[in-house]
Amino acid sequence: MKTIFRHLSATGLGMVAGGGFMVLFTTLAARLLGPDAWGVASVVLVLFIFAVDVINLSIGTTLIRHLGKNDGDQSSGLMREGLRSMFKIGVWTSLAAVLASGPIAFFLLNDHRLFWPLMIASISMIGVLILGFVGNVLQTQRRFLFRSILITLTTLLRVVVLLACIGIGLKTIEAVVFAFVLPPFLTGLYGLGQLKWSKTIPDLAFEDRASFHGQKQWMFLFFFLVALLSRIDTLLLFRFSTSGETGIYQAAQRMLVYVLDGAGVVSTVFSALFARSLKRSQVVSAFRQIFPFVFIGTMGLVVAIPFVGSLARLLYGEAFAGIEPVVTVLTISTLIGGMLTLPFVTLLLYRVGAARFMALQAGVVTLTVVVLLFFLIPAYGAVGAAITAVIAAGLQLVFFAARTFWFFKKELHA
Repeated sequence: MKTIFRHLSATGLGMVAGGGFMVLFTTLAARLLGPDAWGVASVVLVLFIFAVDVINLSIGTTLIRHLGKNDGDQSSGLMREGLRSMFKIGVWTSLAAVLASGPIAFFLLNDHRLFWPLMIASISMIGVLILGFVGNVLQTQRRFLFRSILITLTTLLRVVVLLACIGIGLKTIEAVVFAFVLPPFLTGLYGLGQLKWSKTIPDLAFEDRASFHGQKQWMFLFFFLVALLSRIDTLLLFRFSTSGETGIYQAAQRMLVYVLDGAGVVSTVFSALFARSLKRSQVVSAFRQIFPFVFIGTMGLVVAIPFVGSLARLLYGEAFAGIEPVVTVLTISTLIGGMLTLPFVTLLLYRVGAARFMALQAGVVTLTVVVLLFFLIPAYGAVGAAITAVIAAGLQLVFFAARTFWFFKKELHA
C-alpha cells in the first residue's frame, strides 16, 4: 500500500498542476472567444482528441499489458513495435484528417469557420501521439513523477502559447487551436529522448509480433466507440443546435477535467499493477485497494453537486448564462462514468483483456445514445445532451460490473 500511495502522489502531482493549467487554458480561451466562437473551437478540439485517443488508447493499452509481463530485450522490442505502429497509423490518420477537413467543415457540420482550425489540428496529430506513447511507456516503467512533469509542462506551455498569441493580437479560433496542439509536439519529442530502452535490440520475432497485434483490432474498435460515445453529443449538438449552445456545453464539460484527471491518476497506477499481477490473490487484493479512492472521489462529487453551477458562472462570466443546469447534470454523469466505473474498467482492460466484450458493449451503448440524442437535443438542447451522458454512464456501469462479476466468479478461479 505504501508503494501505491507513493505512485499516487507522484501521479497526483501531474493531475493537480496539469489539471489546474488546463482549467486555466479553457477559461482563458472561452472568455476570449465567447460562447459562439468557443463552440467552434471546441468542436475542432473534440474531433482532434477523438482521433488521437482512438490510436493512443488502442495501441497504448496493448503496449502496457505486454510490457507489464516482459523486461530487458523483449521490452525494448515491444517499445519499438509500439512506436512503429503508432507512427504509421498516426501519419495515415493525419493525412486523412487533412483531406477530410474541407468536407467536415463545409458539408457535414456546415460551418466554414471550422476549416483552417481543422487543418492546423490535423497536421499536428503525430506530435500528440508521440507524447501519448511516451506516457504509456513511463507508466509501465513506473516513472510516474517524470510522467507528471511532462503532463504539467505540456499544459503550462498551452497557457503560455495562448497568452503569447493574445499578446501579439491573435485572438482567433485558429490561435486557440494552435496553442492547444503545439506544446504536446515539443514535450513528446523531449520525452521520447528520455526513455530507457535499448536502440540496438533486433525486431520482435514473428510470433511475438503476432501476440502484440492479436487483440489490437478489438481494442481499436472499443476505443473508437468509447471516443465516439464521449464526443457524439458535442458533434450532434453543434449540428442540430447552435455553436453558442455547444460552447456552453463544452465549457461545462471541461470544468470537470479535475475529476477525470483524478480518476485517471488511480487508473494509471493500478493499470501497471494489474498488468504485473499474475497470482489470484494479488488480483483480488489490488482490486479491493481501488475502492477507498473511489469512495473519496464519489463523496467529493456528491458534496460538490449543489455548488458547481455557481462556480461555472463565476469562471466563465455572464456570457455563459444557462451553464448551471448543464454542469450540474454533467457532474452526475462524471460521478457515475468517471468514478463508479473506474475499478471495473481498469481491471477489465489491463488484467482481463476483455477486448471483444468491451467493443460490443460500447457499440450497444453508443447506438442507444445516438437514438436518445436525436430526441433530447431538439427538446432540451445542451441539458438534453447532458441527460444522455448520465444514461450512457449508467449503462456502462451495469455492463462493466456484470463482466467483472463473471471474471471473479468463473474465470479467476478456473
